Amino acid sequence: MDDYESESGIGRFAVPKFNGSDYRRWSAKMRAALMGIGAWRIITGDVKYPGESVLPKELQSYQRVNEKGFALIYTCLEERYQMLLDDETCCNAAWKLLKDNFDMDSHARLVRQLDEFFNIKFEPGEETIESDTKNWERVKTRRGDVYYLPKIRDKSIRLRDINGVSKYCSDNNIEFNPEDFDFEDKSVNYTARSETTSTDSDPEVNLVEVKISNSFEESLTSPERHEWVKAMKIELSTLKSRLF
Repeated sequence: MDDYESESGIGRFAVPKFNGSDYRRWSAKMRAALMGIGAWRIITGDVKYPGESVLPKELQSYQRVNEKGFALIYTCLEERYQMLLDDETCCNAAWKLLKDNFDMDSHARLVRQLDEFFNIKFEPGEETIESDTKNWERVKTRRGDVYYLPKIRDKSIRLRDINGVSKYCSDNNIEFNPEDFDFEDKSVNYTARSETTSTDSDPEVNLVEVKISNSFEESLTSPERHEWVKAMKIELSTLKSRLF
């Protein structure tokens, strides 16, 4: 018996069938099993194919170990992965093929995934994700704050949004009246603005009087949901006009 052949049988090693996940754990168990039958040295290249010129006994010994190794790898794969080895007969080639396909650190696997990604094509009529790409230019500026200022009462009060106005009126038992508030921009501390950025401030749109919902879910069931949506669209439109 050659020094790379082992008397250990395949049935001695409990290797689960590989199902496509946790390759590292499966390969560690498979490696131990291949060592037990002497086939791991063929996979690592420590033992090479002896060629036809050697004694028939030595060639048969190599072929027997190689076949055991290949059979062990093949039978420890789920059927859907066995087809990967349909054209292989050598245990080292089978091992390399599985490693290239399932080892997370495999360079061949990374190259294949990149090729698949860049070859993605949309079918005619297939729905795609719309995107809006804008080029942004960094400018040296501080944030421009917009406030709603009560005209009649304490003018030091600064309210940032419609929710703030509603809460202010509620907390102070004030009947909401749009005439009591100044809805024009109050932008402060702008420096070194980009030439492409306008310094002009557009007047704030008129406030829509609606009951503010406590949550998004509540707003969907509120009788005033249409007015709530309208109010939010007004605010978002105003903010968008300042940003763009």
